[in-house]
Amino acid sequence: MSFEPLDLATARRILDFSGGNKALSNLGEVQLEGAVALHNMIVDSKVGMGYLADEVGMGKTYVALGVVSLLRYFNPSLRVLYICPSNNVQEKWFSREYRGFSKNNVRVNQFRIRTVDGKPAVPYANCRNIPDLIRTASLGYFADIFVGMSSFSFALSEDKEQWRTKLNELKKLLPAYEMPSYVESKKFVKQSVKDEYAAALNYILPTFDLVIIDEAHNFKHDFESSHRNRVLSAVLGFREDGNYIKRAKHALLLSATPYDRNINHLRN
Repeated sequence: MSFEPLDLATARRILDFSGGNKALSNLGEVQLEGAVALHNMIVDSKVGMGYLADEVGMGKTYVALGVVSLLRYFNPSLRVLYICPSNNVQEKWFSREYRGFSKNNVRVNQFRIRTVDGKPAVPYANCRNIPDLIRTASLGYFADIFVGMSSFSFALSEDKEQWRTKLNELKKLLPAYEMPSYVESKKFVKQSVKDEYAAALNYILPTFDLVIIDEAHNFKHDFESSHRNRVLSAVLGFREDGNYIKRAKHALLLSATPYDRNINHLRN
């Protein structure tokens, strides 16, 4: 993603964070400034990412959607993965904020960001679990995909037959993905099932121009701190212990509490 940085005047012609409400004009200007700053950080080849650490109620979701809109205005083929912290927040992003922002806060309707009737201009999908994400991604059709963090953390019992059932389900979903030989060996352990799900997702997912992670403090610990972190880091191609493809060109992180007395949380 290689663009020139934006100035506020250009962004103001594209977006109106106040939604035409004069009472929100001051807050809207602050949000516009934030969106432009983050946009310029993301398109800067020396930075490539941004972390919006703002207080609760300051509109981090809308600022993030503003960043996506500014990027998409100059790159209509932009592909974004939204990782949400819970089902409730995911539904809020997908059903209310995402559609509402296109309708109320985007000034231009040239079918890049929004249509003339105020709807999002690109195909978008809401995925509830890993099979849903695999099916959606394999179509290669959707530009905006929403998924919950919980999709990358699934429970397994100590029963190896359940593990085999899970992997057989995965094989049906992705017949082109070659299952490893250790499934029948002594090295076949619970973690290997989750690692295979991660490798398969990394295999099938497209490369996203931008990954947005809401409540990013949930990932403040390192890759090995939880099964979820281990799986998601492999899905996005950030692990170095396998043949993973990097699936995130840029990232935008959102949190009101980016770290807790330990600056390494930000690095993680």
